Amino acid sequence: MTLIQANAISYRHHAKCILDDCSLSVGAQEIVALVGENGSGKTTLLQLLAGMKTPQKGTIDYRDGVAEHLAMMPDKAPIYPDWSVYEALCRLQNTYRQDSVHLDEIIELCALEKVLNQRGCALSHGYRQRLALAQVLLTSPQVLLLDEPSNGLDVAQRQAMKVLFKQIAQTSAIVLVSHDLGEVAALADRVYVLREGRCLALDLPEPRHDLQWLAFKNRHIAEQIPDAVVRDGRFIGLSAEQSMLPEGVLSVSQDYPAEALQEKIDALS
Repeated sequence: MTLIQANAISYRHHAKCILDDCSLSVGAQEIVALVGENGSGKTTLLQLLAGMKTPQKGTIDYRDGVAEHLAMMPDKAPIYPDWSVYEALCRLQNTYRQDSVHLDEIIELCALEKVLNQRGCALSHGYRQRLALAQVLLTSPQVLLLDEPSNGLDVAQRQAMKVLFKQIAQTSAIVLVSHDLGEVAALADRVYVLREGRCLALDLPEPRHDLQWLAFKNRHIAEQIPDAVVRDGRFIGLSAEQSMLPEGVLSVSQDYPAEALQEKIDALS
């Protein structure tokens, strides 16, 4: 079920073309990733999807009710520095007229129990991001727009955020801007590359959680391997239950390999 459909949208800022004839779709319970160099228009596209900007050409269509249930978490999302975590969330809970059960669920989901009495200004960067995410989740969004939410987090914090995003995607669609291809490869059902104003969809294998991904030196070697469930260039997906690995394997990953994603991006140029 498609929640958002952008149709050939274009946007200029003064004389500069930011986006040109871009189309993309966001389905229910999907994680859609936007990747590209700095200045390629990723944040502008999020703002257009959120209704903060209006496309100068093209249209953005929303399924009934979706436009009123969008939430965006910007890069460096604001929090209330002098309020405790619990006070900030309670005030927002009252603003959005949510019940206490919903608030408790979000606190647990974002793992904020240990810092409920800390003021916003005293939080680590990881907990600041969790609080910012909890704030937007209080709106009960059908689509969550995230602008580099893992930026500045350490490895452990990034891994925790991946788990959190997968949990959120069970009930809400996510549009994610990220420079971390490992994060994108592990999370995204669909990936769009923004380049020179265009929005280019990558051809990715259908997401599978029952595979292990093997990388080989080249496509010819990979094609000689029997029992592959999925073949994707020099990468193959084997059943996760298969313990005997073939010769010539360079690496093994439980998620779709970031290097495979990078090679697809490079092939677009």
